[in-house]
Amino acid sequence: MWVLLSTRATWQAAAVLLAFAAAAVVVVALPARILRRVPLLGRAVMRASNTTMQTTARITVLVLVTLMLLTAVLELDVALGAFSAGLLSNAVLRAVAADHAEEIAHKLEIVGFSLLIPVFFVTSGMTIDLGAVASKWPLLLAFVGAILVVRGFPVFAREMWTSTHSGVTTTRDRLALGLYAATGLPIIVAVTQIAASSQLITAATASVMVTAGAVTVLAFPLAANRIVAGGKAGSSRTARRSR
Repeated sequence: MWVLLSTRATWQAAAVLLAFAAAAVVVVALPARILRRVPLLGRAVMRASNTTMQTTARITVLVLVTLMLLTAVLELDVALGAFSAGLLSNAVLRAVAADHAEEIAHKLEIVGFSLLIPVFFVTSGMTIDLGAVASKWPLLLAFVGAILVVRGFPVFAREMWTSTHSGVTTTRDRLALGLYAATGLPIIVAVTQIAASSQLITAATASVMVTAGAVTVLAFPLAANRIVAGGKAGSSRTARRSR
């Protein structure tokens, strides 16, 4: 995503990404190597992971912050640093302490879903220009429709006309599945932030696109629930009549 929207030349963008990848591996592998070379230290860290020290969780957060700072220095998208930290940390934890990997992931999920993700959406919402969105409401509706067609229709069409073995058999359920698949906000926020910072789109257009993503998250699941509920109500009435 960053390469496609970068204003750098292709070779420059590739060089920056390779430098980040190498640095990310070093940042994650170095603590793991130290823990392996010093078994006593490794055992102490693991034993303290379930105490008030929360050593493994703190090390993981330190890796996360380090890689996010690295992306800021290299002018990359911060989501790349967060994703890389999770991917590499999980690989290292499963190699060094497989018994603790799922436990640490659960702890980080608690922190993420209770604090970091809400903060992400709050800060994203604060950047929306409601005046620009209101003045460009046709563009807003067009983006919502485009998201539905691009993200939702392929899922519905595949369930409708191919054998996916998903267990979804009714047309109503397939429509609901397509609507759920069409919801999208985090990726839209990430892409628009990069595009706006690279001056590929205006801040007003970014606001409209993010609002369109928010509309899909709000409206599409509600519509899907109504469709499924309508199907269940119809089945219940048919069953009562047959009796």
